[in-house]
Formats: sequence, structure tokens, C-alpha cells
Amino acid sequence: MLAYDQSGFLNVYDENAMRLWKSKTSAGDFLTTFKKNPPSAMIDRGKWSVKDRLLFMNKNILYVKRIPFLDIVKGFGYKKSQIRSLLWNGYSMEESVVVDGVDGTILDYVVTTDNILVLASPLFGIRAGNILKGENPVKKELSIYPIKGK
Repeated sequence: MLAYDQSGFLNVYDENAMRLWKSKTSAGDFLTTFKKNPPSAMIDRGKWSVKDRLLFMNKNILYVKRIPFLDIVKGFGYKKSQIRSLLWNGYSMEESVVVDGVDGTILDYVVTTDNILVLASPLFGIRAGNILKGENPVKKELSIYPIKGK
């Protein structure tokens, strides 16, 4: 079983719930989070999050990795995102980058036969260059990336 933990690390577990593998780095924060209601103002119950989708492509598992704008300040936005691939070889995971260089935050993605469609929002949700052009600076962009090897 492959699953995210609360910190965004991916883990592989066997049928006895023993962890066999843990990713070296976090995939980043999750986009949808909720604060738990505490019974009193003095107790912080923390938050829970809706984890990102994991998609299958051939024998690979795809996931989104978000790279923060500033590592020391969480929640400040993402300067870039990637779609990465995992392949279990029986002993460990082989990782590779499928889509690189997406500016900002990947909001969602889908795999078709020949392409990966990516919906992304730029850093801070605005394209500064659009202001000078007189266009709406608040954008989400749909990009199409060909699947390598096809």
C-alpha cells in the first residue's frame, strides 16, 4: 500500500502494516486543509487535510511535488511544481520526473493516452505581466504535456 503521511511524505507498507519505504523528501503541503475544532481555547487540536490524488500510468504511480517559494516560511506559496513518477522494483522505489517546470501550484492533473493535462495557478495566483497587457492578472492555466516515450 502506498500512502501519504501527515507531513507529505510517501510511504509503502506491506500487508502487516510494516513500513517498507519512505520518500526522502516531502511532496509539499496539501491544498485543502481544515482546522479541527478544539474543546477549549487553550487546546490546539491541529488540522487535517485532504491528500493529493495518486494516479496510475502503466506500472508507475504519479504524484504532485510542490516546491515552496521560501522553505523557511510555510504557506507562502509555491514557486514551482512537478509531476513525479514512482515505480516499485520489489526492494525500493525508482523515482523520476514526468512533468517539470510548472510555475506555481499544480491544482489538478489527469492522464490521457498520450498526454498529461495540468491545471495550475501561478505564484500568488497572479500573472504580473497580464496587468501591463490590460488582461485579468488572476489566472488558472490548463497546459498539455506529451507523455515521454510515446
